[in-house]
Amino acid sequence: MGTLEKAREYARNGMSLYMDTSDEQDIYCEDLIQAYLAGAKSEREELTRWHDPKEELPKDNRDVLVKTTLCARYCIAFYKANGARNYHWHENNGPIDDDMVIGWRSIHEL
Repeated sequence: MGTLEKAREYARNGMSLYMDTSDEQDIYCEDLIQAYLAGAKSEREELTRWHDPKEELPKDNRDVLVKTTLCARYCIAFYKANGARNYHWHENNGPIDDDMVIGWRSIHEL
């Protein structure tokens, strides 16, 4: 089920709970759909945005997707606040120079 279909279903469920007449349902249905879509879009943008490591860092020892300066390479890495100088980021192959990390994104599991 796509986002628009979920929005319509959500609007129908919401209307049946709070609307007394079909006229009220018609008036508020589109508003409920647009509100749901706006919330879904906002949530998606937050879940998929790249964080600048110079502005914010992930929680310690939590795996994240990292973008590096090595030909826009992506890897799974974690951040260690008490790491050695210039080596706070680590992946399976060892430490990554902090200056090479240009973005990170949380990994969301179902």
